Amino acid sequence: MGSMKGSTRSRPARFGHAVSRTSPSLPTLQWPALPGRVALWVPVILTLHLMMSALTPYQEKVGGESTAQQALARSEKKLEAAIGTALTSLGLERDDLGYRPKPWWASYPRAKELPFLLPQFESLFAEPLAMRHFVRGKAEALRRYLPNLSESARSKQPGDRLRKLVYWLGVDSRISGFRSYSVNLDPVVSDKAPLLHALQALEKAGGHPTRIKTFGAPAEFPHPERKLEKAIKGLPQPLHGPLARLILNLLDARQWMDRSLRHVPVELRQKIHALRDLGQTQGDGQIHYPEIEDCWARLDFHSLCYGAMKAAEALERAEWELFQALQEITISERTKIDFRWDGPFGTLRVTGTGKDQHRYARPWLIVDLGGDDEWLGSIASNALDQRLSLALDLAGNDRYINTDRLARSQGAGVLGLGLLMDSDGKDVYETEGAGQGMGQLGIGILLDRRGDDMHKARDSAQGAGFLGIGLCLDAEGKDRYEILAEGQGYGCIGGIGVLGDSAGDDVYYAEPDAAKTGRGDYHSSHAIAANNVQGVGAGRRGDGSDGHSYAGGLGMLLDAAGSDRYRSGNWSLGTGYWFGMGFVWDGQGDDRYESCYFTQASGAHFAMGAIIDESGNDTHELFETAGAALGFGWDYVNALFLDVAGNDTYKAKKISIGCSMVRSNAFFFDLEGEDSYQPGDKQGLGWCDQRDDYATPRLIAPQSSQTSSIALFLDLAGKDHYPANSGRKNGQISPKIDLPHKTWALFHDRN
Repeated sequence: MGSMKGSTRSRPARFGHAVSRTSPSLPTLQWPALPGRVALWVPVILTLHLMMSALTPYQEKVGGESTAQQALARSEKKLEAAIGTALTSLGLERDDLGYRPKPWWASYPRAKELPFLLPQFESLFAEPLAMRHFVRGKAEALRRYLPNLSESARSKQPGDRLRKLVYWLGVDSRISGFRSYSVNLDPVVSDKAPLLHALQALEKAGGHPTRIKTFGAPAEFPHPERKLEKAIKGLPQPLHGPLARLILNLLDARQWMDRSLRHVPVELRQKIHALRDLGQTQGDGQIHYPEIEDCWARLDFHSLCYGAMKAAEALERAEWELFQALQEITISERTKIDFRWDGPFGTLRVTGTGKDQHRYARPWLIVDLGGDDEWLGSIASNALDQRLSLALDLAGNDRYINTDRLARSQGAGVLGLGLLMDSDGKDVYETEGAGQGMGQLGIGILLDRRGDDMHKARDSAQGAGFLGIGLCLDAEGKDRYEILAEGQGYGCIGGIGVLGDSAGDDVYYAEPDAAKTGRGDYHSSHAIAANNVQGVGAGRRGDGSDGHSYAGGLGMLLDAAGSDRYRSGNWSLGTGYWFGMGFVWDGQGDDRYESCYFTQASGAHFAMGAIIDESGNDTHELFETAGAALGFGWDYVNALFLDVAGNDTYKAKKISIGCSMVRSNAFFFDLEGEDSYQPGDKQGLGWCDQRDDYATPRLIAPQSSQTSSIALFLDLAGKDHYPANSGRKNGQISPKIDLPHKTWALFHDRN
């Protein structure tokens, strides 16, 4: 991919605040003239400074600076120095890293012509070491804005955090135009009868008048307003205000979502809703669905995102307000609460703290104030004639069960928003259909704040985006995530899929047995599944079928704390495929990573994959065919494996641990600890392959002879162990440069 060089307001609201006067102009910052290479690092240093300054709420302060800031600064300084030394020893410069494709290269997929290419791709492809800054920025958003229940209750701006998570993890990764200031919620609520007036507004928005007059006088019948008054009569007064504001805010959000579809015919929307196999059918271009391109060209995704962020902030505000309202209601009153209104956009229901069962044909907004509840069927999943569907459960050990393979549930959005928020309790989430944070040309979100939870799904779930945004977020607890395939942070054809967990010793499991998943991978004799899970970004590779190639998405698995276990088959754990990006970030804990092939910071065919593990004594073990991992690239891939601290173990059988093949950049960096390496063969530990067309140009497609292969293995501290037959040992520096083939490899272990 590129040669080496080559109520009515008197004034409008803005940024969430009323504008009262002209703001004073800000002074312009002017940088002094800097040498070229120093100037290049200014934005990186500033980014690092901003990242470190944000860690203080979560870390112990020492002398005005947190231990996390100090550790990150030390590790970055150490790594930068080591990279500089390594490149100098090979006669390379930073501009030699990465790939910059030329449009005239024959038979090379031209990125700018691929639909759905993510905006970050080309710059990261040209500057692969910046992947760590990009990933850490997303991780910092998780740490800042995914608090547990008690931290959320202390928030000075309730509702602010979830909306920012949606922006930083999802929206900003897909489109530009927004920043994280505000979504300008401003509900005008009646002082005398707030809930009644909000429900009247709801009915009016659906084309249903609540006051009917004939012959100049109120009609004798029907009396919709009286029905509303009767319906809310038994609802405790402290709930009226929070519910009224929530309804009005959701009507505001819905208007923007309506706007997003103004150019999309109903027939086209129907086709998008009918698609349920994108994860299985797009990887190698098995089935072409032209409606995807047709719909995306007409969809106003900015308006859809604006409406979704409004709804997310509105629901989190309501969560906080309802917790306050419950303090004014007696315990006996709480158990009796049961309000239901079947409105124009679906069912609106509010239940109390008893054991309730929820099952609805068209749920629009369901609020449960507590108790051990059952949520059955499709919940928090918008239908074809709905723009949004939301559910909020404040407390209790709940069970969310969907046994319908064709029904989406538990936070699924298709050309709209599905949002499920559970505030507290040990919960079980199970779905046969897509969900648990799945967006398909829409946005789906599952947020669980606290409790030891179980998530179980077949596929297209637990943070899966198909040209949409899917977020599965959990703030606190020892959680378990189980899936067969396509999820746990999976971004497909321009989609954003994120699984984010803030704390707890968690288990991430994707079934590796191909007989159980129906997705056998030939790299493992079809015995191991091609899972596409746990931080995988993949596109539609159409070069072997109909020529309709789509750029991949962004898949991320972000875990801030806890001793976690990751297990999967192939295509997992920070892997990219066909112009996709797959990333894993783990903040702390003694973790265990188990997988098979094309996994753990890997990729194939014009892609990027990375794992960043900040601390802990970790084990990275490959099983069965056990290769193509731990900083491995095949066919113009940037792969980055970074372990910052801990005594770690690495086990593979072949082509792993800093291995570049078919023109790739493969980086393996371990900064501290006494580590054990078992590479299996000698094609790793800083190794590049040699192919004839590297040195002898193919006349028809000469790009392999014009680009480079780079593999860097750096272990910067500790007494490490290498097998005797590996030819590697502590304190060894072993560069290998082949100028005719344009390959540069380095093994460097510092005692």
